[in-house]
Amino acid sequence: ESVETLREKYARIAQETEEILAPLSENDLATIRQGSRPMTERDIILHVLQHCSEHLGQMRLTRQLWESLKSKVKG
Repeated sequence: ESVETLREKYARIAQETEEILAPLSENDLATIRQGSRPMTERDIILHVLQHCSEHLGQMRLTRQLWESLKSKVKG
């Protein structure tokens, strides 16, 4: 995929996320959902954000490693 395609996907997902989260009220966020353990919707959203942040960190580290190896091959 091209960088532009990835940017378009990112923009679409950001818009969809805004459409899903914007209408949630405090009561919605306090609603407890039953899964492997009871969690509020707020906690579920925070868990997803933390998980995504971990993946972003992994991608950054991979990019740094790739850039480092690329510069060693050239130089």
